[in-house]
Amino acid sequence: MSSDDQRPEPDDAKARPATDPEPDTDTEAGTATEDTEVEDEPSASGRGRKTDDDSGTGESVNTRRSARSGPPRPLMFATAALASAALVVAIVFGVMWQSAASSDELEIAQARDEVSAAANRAAAVFLEFDHTRSDELLAERKKLSTDAMSAEIDETEKEWRESIEKAQLKTVTTVQDVAVEELNVHEGKARALAVVQIEVTNAQGSFGNVERLQLELERDQQGDGSDEDRQWKVSALANVQYGASG
Repeated sequence: MSSDDQRPEPDDAKARPATDPEPDTDTEAGTATEDTEVEDEPSASGRGRKTDDDSGTGESVNTRRSARSGPPRPLMFATAALASAALVVAIVFGVMWQSAASSDELEIAQARDEVSAAANRAAAVFLEFDHTRSDELLAERKKLSTDAMSAEIDETEKEWRESIEKAQLKTVTTVQDVAVEELNVHEGKARALAVVQIEVTNAQGSFGNVERLQLELERDQQGDGSDEDRQWKVSALANVQYGASG
C-alpha cells in the first residue's frame, strides 16, 4: 500500500478553509436605518426646538412663536384703522354738536339783548306825552309798533290828541329797569316788563309816578332781512299793578 493510500482523508469541515461568514446585510442595514432615523427624529417634547436661536440672543423658537401667535398683521392694521376712524368721527360730531349748542346759546343771548333794548325804548316812548309834539310822538310810536299795533294807534289818534291837548299834558320818562320774562327765538315772540319813572306836568301842576308796563313784542320777518326789517316791535302793551304780572 502506498503512503498516499495510507494518509487519512481530512475532515471536510476541518479541511475547508475558515472564511468569515457573510454579514447579515439586512440586519445591519436595518439597524443603521433605525439609528439614522433615531438620530434625525426630533424628540416628541421638543420637536425642532433649539436651546438658543441662530442670533445667539437666547430667545427660544417657542417664545418667538408665542409672540407671533396673535391675529394676522393685516387684521390688526384694519382694526386699528377702524378704531382711529371711529375716534375721528366721534370727535368731529362732538365738535359739531358743541358748536351748534354754542351757536344756539349765542343766538338766544343776542335776541334777549335786542328785546331788552326794544322794550326799553318803547316803554319810554309810549309813556311820553307832549301836547306840543303830538305828531312826532305818534310817528315814533308807529315806528316801534307792528302793523296791527300801528293800526290801533291810527284808530285812537284823534281821541289821544284831544285828551293831551285839553290837559296840557307833558311827561318826562326814565326807564329804571327792563326784564325779559319770555322769549321764543324760533317763533320771534317775547314779553318784557318795564319799570318807568314818570314826571308829569299838566294844567293842575306836576307830580311824579312809577309805572310798570308790560310789553308784548314780535320780531318783524318782512323785508329784505336787514336789521331795520327784523327789529323787535311792540304788538301790545298794558299797565301792570304791583304784585301782578301778565
